[in-house]
Amino acid sequence: MNTVLPTGRAGVVATLADDNMVRLWAVADPRKPALLGQFPTGPGSHYPINVSFSPDGRRATSAGGDLALWNLDDPRHPVRIYQRDDVARALLMGDGGLLRQHGDWNSAATYWSLADPSRPVQVPASSVPSLARAEGFVAPDGKTSAQANFPHVALWDIPEKGAPRLRREIKNVGTGFYNFAFSPDAHTLYGAGNNGDVYVWDMNSTAAPARLDAYTGVIRSLAVSPDGRLLVSAGGDRTIAVWNIGIPAAPALLTRFTGHTGDVTSATFLPGNRLITASEDHQTYVWDLSRLDAFSADPAGTACAITGGGLRPSDWALYLPDEPYRQTC
Repeated sequence: MNTVLPTGRAGVVATLADDNMVRLWAVADPRKPALLGQFPTGPGSHYPINVSFSPDGRRATSAGGDLALWNLDDPRHPVRIYQRDDVARALLMGDGGLLRQHGDWNSAATYWSLADPSRPVQVPASSVPSLARAEGFVAPDGKTSAQANFPHVALWDIPEKGAPRLRREIKNVGTGFYNFAFSPDAHTLYGAGNNGDVYVWDMNSTAAPARLDAYTGVIRSLAVSPDGRLLVSAGGDRTIAVWNIGIPAAPALLTRFTGHTGDVTSATFLPGNRLITASEDHQTYVWDLSRLDAFSADPAGTACAITGGGLRPSDWALYLPDEPYRQTC
C-alpha cells in the first residue's frame, strides 16, 4: 500500500496500491479496519495515477490516461457514471464541478459542470486553475482551491455556479510544492515546499508566509487535524513531524517520530486524533496523537497527569540539587 487518502467522509479513508485499485475502508476502530468497497483506477497509460474526492465524499475521480467518475453514495458499491480517455489529471471542485487536463503535461485544463454527472458540460472560462505538473487541493468548505505551478502559487474562489475565479497569485515563491493543506476554517494554507520547509499563509493577508524548517528533503504529505490544532508533515527522510498550530501565527514543533523504513508518502487524520500513514515500505501504521493534542492544549497539566504528580522533594534533590524545591504540579 503506497498512499492513503481522505475521502471527505468521517471515518472513511481510501488506499491506493500498486495494483491500481482504490479501496475504501471504515476506520472508526482503526485496529479493525473494514473494507467497504473498491474501484479500479484504469490502466494509467504513461501518466501517474491521480485520485480525487469531492469534499462531501459522494463522488470520486480517477485519472492518469483514462478518466472515470464514480458515485460513492453507497461506498460499499461504487458506481461508475462517466468515463473518458486521454485525461492526464482531474480534480473535483467544491461546487460539484470537475477540472480536468487532457493530453500531455503541458496542455491546458478545462472546467466542466456536473449538474448531470453522466453528461459533463464544459463551462466557458477566461482562465481556470492549471493542473500541469501540479496537484490541486480544495479546502474542506469546498469554496477555495490552491494550485502550484513553479514558481507561483494560485488561489481560486469556487462559486456555487460557474467556473472558478482567480483570487490571488503569489509570485516567485522560490520553491515548488508537493501538496497543500487547509485549516478547517480555510483561513490558513500550509504548503509542502520541495526545499523541505512548510510555508504558512494567512489567507486574509498578503504578507509573506511564515516558514517552518521541517526537513532536509522533500515533504511528501501534509495533514491538519479536524479541530485545527495539529499539523502533520511527512517526508522523504522517513520521519513524521507534529506541529502545534492552535495559534496559527506561532506554530511550534511538538515531536518528530519514526517507524517506517521507506519514504512516508501520505498521512491522514482519523477520528479520535489518530493518524494513519502509508509509505514506500508498503506498510500502513496508525498512530495515537491524543496525548499530543492534550499536551498542546495544556502542557503542564498533561505532563503532571503522565508523571503522576510531578517531582517529589527527594526527586528534586537528586536531579536539581542546586535549586530550591518548589511544587511542580
